[in-house]
Amino acid sequence: MRRSDGRALLVRKRDTDTFIQLGGKIALGETAAEAVVRKLHEELGVQSAIADLVFLGECEDWAVQEPGWIVRAIVFSAPYSAIVVPFAEIAEASWVDAGERGRCP
Repeated sequence: MRRSDGRALLVRKRDTDTFIQLGGKIALGETAAEAVVRKLHEELGVQSAIADLVFLGECEDWAVQEPGWIVRAIVFSAPYSAIVVPFAEIAEASWVDAGERGRCP
C-alpha cells in the first residue's frame, strides 16, 4: 500500500522484530489479486478492490520470518490514505519512505 506522499506500508507480525511488506499465502482457487484484497481486510481492516491494485512484478528472496525458506512474491501496489489498524497476526504497521530502509521503527 502506498500513500499519496509516496510512503509505503510495512508491518511487523506478533512475536517478531522485523518490519516486512504485508503478504500471505494464496488460497486454493484464489488469484493473487484476490489474496491481496483478502489479506488487506483480514490483517488491517482495509476495504480494497481488485480494480485498485497495480501489478508491479514478481520476485524471490529468503524469508525473513522462516529461515531456510525462499519466498516468491507477486507484488501489487494499492493507493490508500486512511488509518490502518493491525488485526490478526499483525502487531504493528508503519508508513515509511523508501529512503528510510534500514531505519524502520
